[in-house]
Amino acid sequence: MRNESKFCKTQSGTRKLMANGIQGWAVFVCVAVALLGIGLVRGKITAVSAESADKTVVTDAPTTAPFNNRNKFGFKVSRADTIISPNSKVSGNIPAGINVALVNVDTPINFTGSVPASFTGSFDAGDMTHNRPVSCTTLSGVGTAVSYDTVTITNNSTAVANFVVSSSLVGGGACGDNNDTFFTLYNTTFNPAASLTNCLAVNDDISGATNRCSTLSFAIPIGQTRVITVAGFNNVALPTGQFSYQINFTGTIPNAAGVSVGGRVMTSDGRGLRDATITLTLPSGETLQTRASSFGYFNFEDIEAGQNVIVQVNSKNYQFAPQIVTLKDNVTNLEFTPVP
Repeated sequence: MRNESKFCKTQSGTRKLMANGIQGWAVFVCVAVALLGIGLVRGKITAVSAESADKTVVTDAPTTAPFNNRNKFGFKVSRADTIISPNSKVSGNIPAGINVALVNVDTPINFTGSVPASFTGSFDAGDMTHNRPVSCTTLSGVGTAVSYDTVTITNNSTAVANFVVSSSLVGGGACGDNNDTFFTLYNTTFNPAASLTNCLAVNDDISGATNRCSTLSFAIPIGQTRVITVAGFNNVALPTGQFSYQINFTGTIPNAAGVSVGGRVMTSDGRGLRDATITLTLPSGETLQTRASSFGYFNFEDIEAGQNVIVQVNSKNYQFAPQIVTLKDNVTNLEFTPVP
């Protein structure tokens, strides 16, 4: 009986040890799961799949990205149950289940007087998209999900800066149907979710089917910012929506407070017409006048660039047709001959 009693006590002790061991493991597992959950919520642990062996993760902020949001490195969460730090830089193979979209290219330009150099960009399936405008009051019905890049220009010079910006094929050249760009100019900021907000101007084609590149001429007051979006014409899902482009600043006038407008007034046989009165009319309706020299030459100084003006000649003996002039740069070769 004693031995049997001792055996029963031994068995009972063993059961207690086992129970205590199970309870200990249960507590350990619960604590580990809780710590893992806290780490995920705080963004210190990035949920990835087993395919992350050749991926590098660098975390520098304890925050998380909400569903379908994009962090500063361009990684978009495509599932509501996927947590990824918005400041995590991921390189190498991306884990399955995480949709990675490239950040759209933004080229910031701090204009202090030097004409910006040309640069290239491209549209591909990884770009963000938006419903581009067809005008500053209407959204496009065919470009409902087109790729876009942006050029942000801040005028930190000491005068109004006048820009002539155009797109082309890489290396220069006209655009065709398969690489059709569309420019939109915005005041200060651009929001792809509201692409009509802050819109100032749009341009589709430089010269229709013969050149489907885009161009814009505009002025930026001192200290102000303009944003240009360069977008594809068609949705990115179409083959024609993926191509490379080049942005050019040919004709940009650094620190141009004004340009000159000049030329010559001639008789029907090509001689200079002296003392003819030349009138320049600004878009505001303001007029400026000067007289032709003894050889028929005239000139207006310090006219604000980036606008269209009307130049006309008055003479007692001859009639002249007025000319509309776009002031992108100095104009020195206007010629006026009498109307037959």
